[in-house]
Order: sequence, then C-alpha cells, then structure tokens
Amino acid sequence: MYKNGTVVSIADKMAVIEVIRTSACGENCASCKGGCQTNGILVKVENTLEAQKGDIVRIDADTKRVLKFSSVFYLIPLVFLMVGILGTSVFLKGSDLVSLLVGTLLLAISLFLIHKLTKDSHINFKLTSVIRRF
Repeated sequence: MYKNGTVVSIADKMAVIEVIRTSACGENCASCKGGCQTNGILVKVENTLEAQKGDIVRIDADTKRVLKFSSVFYLIPLVFLMVGILGTSVFLKGSDLVSLLVGTLLLAISLFLIHKLTKDSHINFKLTSVIRRF
C-alpha cells in the first residue's frame, strides 16, 4: 500500500509528510456535488532519503499491517458496542436506555484499552513506513 505526499518538515532524522486523503467520490467532487473536503493527514517517517521540505515522496507500508491496524482500531470498538447493547438487551432483559448506556460504556472501555495498548512499549503497534522518491 502506498500514498504520495509532500514533506512539510524535517526533525531529528524524521520527515513529517502530508498525505491527502482520497475522497469518497474518487477525487471527482464536482460530479457528486457532495461538497466534500479532502484534508491531509500528517505521517512521521524515518527520513532515509534525506528528503527536504517541499519534496514529493511516496510512502510505502505493508498492506497486512495496515489491515491489522484497521481491524484493531475500527472493529474492536464496534464489537464492544454491539456486545454491550445486544448482551444487555437479550440476557439481562434491560430497557433500551440501559442497553445503550452499557454499550456506550463498553465502547469507551475498548477505546481506553486500545489507547493503552498502543502506548505500551512491549506491544509493537508501530506502523513502519518507508519513503521513496517519486
């Protein structure tokens, strides 16, 4: 998986690269009239190319790791939310409000756990990327 981006700053052998996200309409916003804005995201990558500010580079990342991160950061909170809502509703015969509150609580717990896991040094959740010349 790769994305093209522009180097916006260099610090301590690391390059900060702005990558423009692809919009849902495939960058043809005039055709869908959705008024979408494509905001850039900043990615910090080791500057192995000695790239300078303003250079256009390509960021390569392992597709399997990207999918792993996507599943962790998107699916786990969704599963916690659904288990909270459905579990409370089916097994405890709770009201809709109680089910929603339990689901929201479990969602918050899952986000807290993901935050803790990504900050822990013994669990490698770092997405290593490589920059290449365009």
